[in-house]
Amino acid sequence: MSSSSKKPSIAQNNARRSLALAREGRFRDAMRVLGSYGLAASDDNDAIHELQQRHPCHSLPEWNTDIPPTITVNQDSVLTALRAFPRGSSPGASQLQHQHLIDAIDGTTTPSSIDCLDSLTQFICFLLSGHADVRISPWLVGAPLTALRKKSGGIRPIAVGEILRRLASRLCCMAVKSTLPEVFLPYGQVGVGVPGGVEAAIHALSALLDEHGDNADLCCLKIDFSNAFNECFRSSFLHRLHREFPALFGWAQWCYHCEGFLNFGDILIPSSGGVQQGDPLGPLLFSLVIMELMDSIGPLPDINMKLWYLDDGSFVGPRTAVATLLNVLEIKGPLFGLHLNTSKCEVFWPSGDQQFLDFPPEVQRITEVAGGAELLGAPLCGSDAFFAMSVAKRIDKISDCQNRLSDLDDPQVELHLLRSCLGLCKLNHIIRTVPTNKITKELLRFDVNLRHCLESLSRSSISNEVWSQATRPIRLGGLGLREASRSAPAAFLGSCNSSRDLTSRLLLSCSLPFHQSNETSHVEREDQHSIHTSSR
Repeated sequence: MSSSSKKPSIAQNNARRSLALAREGRFRDAMRVLGSYGLAASDDNDAIHELQQRHPCHSLPEWNTDIPPTITVNQDSVLTALRAFPRGSSPGASQLQHQHLIDAIDGTTTPSSIDCLDSLTQFICFLLSGHADVRISPWLVGAPLTALRKKSGGIRPIAVGEILRRLASRLCCMAVKSTLPEVFLPYGQVGVGVPGGVEAAIHALSALLDEHGDNADLCCLKIDFSNAFNECFRSSFLHRLHREFPALFGWAQWCYHCEGFLNFGDILIPSSGGVQQGDPLGPLLFSLVIMELMDSIGPLPDINMKLWYLDDGSFVGPRTAVATLLNVLEIKGPLFGLHLNTSKCEVFWPSGDQQFLDFPPEVQRITEVAGGAELLGAPLCGSDAFFAMSVAKRIDKISDCQNRLSDLDDPQVELHLLRSCLGLCKLNHIIRTVPTNKITKELLRFDVNLRHCLESLSRSSISNEVWSQATRPIRLGGLGLREASRSAPAAFLGSCNSSRDLTSRLLLSCSLPFHQSNETSHVEREDQHSIHTSSR
């Protein structure tokens, strides 16, 4: 067989599709494809079976005729929501893109543009009212599925909803955005409408560990639900939505009263449970289910701290009380479609008996011997070696993607993806939540990898002087490639400062006494470290 007739490899197919997406301005999609391990074919029976398993059949909620007045939408808000879509946002099954709508209405001084914007606004208002023909809802809320293969096996399904549906849900999010913190923060939920919520949660729990880590009676439990977003009961979040955000109820009920059609090639996979992937309202609706669950459990006076980021819950308290809560969650959760995956739940604490005998044997014990624990993607406690190992794993994954850039064989696209998708932005969460003095060597290694990648795409070696120029901002004649080792101290200090009020609020809700905010001690250490770095 001649070489020209050989079937392209997975890497070649990924590079070809990634390059096409990048040239369309869909950079996030381009990186997702480039870093994948191939696509599952639409006739792959294993992939079809796994997708069907992820979307089990559920009873649909009954139609509620008590539909409150909807949100007020005008032409300005529709235009604002359209312009907020990221550049290159993927279209749904109809292939209608947000840019098509912007091109049609952005020249608002012409009669045709004004008419188009007025018609679009009226149509969106009609959808939001919840009175549109229900026969079209399965198609408007449906989506095509792409199944990316994972390195560890299995698939990662990606669903892209229709632009009109996403536009309507975006307008709903904009309408209630200012009220979300007061609704969700009393439950410790920082995953919806709480700016800086993830960072504040990490800083707060880190402060608690530093202040009370030597209390051998305490522990921290991290819980995990199985397939939670696809299996939570729609009746639960619609019931709570009618109470908390009545103006959104009509639209949400219209979207979720039916089975949405997910297209995987020629296969239609009905979706009758959970929130729909690609719906901007999805995180808010799911968080309402968590609220229903916690209200059914009632007050938790013995739990010192509770934190939620969507379906990831963390609880700190006396070991017997936390073990009892785990048992209650296992009993109460299924009433709302939430099933604990006990084998992925974790319990840890820096001191005391590391066997955690109060907990079921399936729960993972994260002990000091094992290294340390993570929270929401950041190392939280443990030895310096654990912090270094945790960050090193992330840097290795980034380096793997950086090495794949050369497969594109287009230096201009490679540089853009390196700067906007594989540069410091990939470590932003780490450098804002982990004290720099714990991961200095790893950050320097990231900078070396970044420099090597630039040399690879420029097909030449780079001197120190040229590299210094490349790390300057574009407006100053550089390439905008920022070094992690230089940016990290300021990033961590900035995170501590910007999330200070929210971190303090989370700590005030904790029933344990605090003599000194550990956040302050973090800032003091980082300030000393940044001064030392600047003086070198």
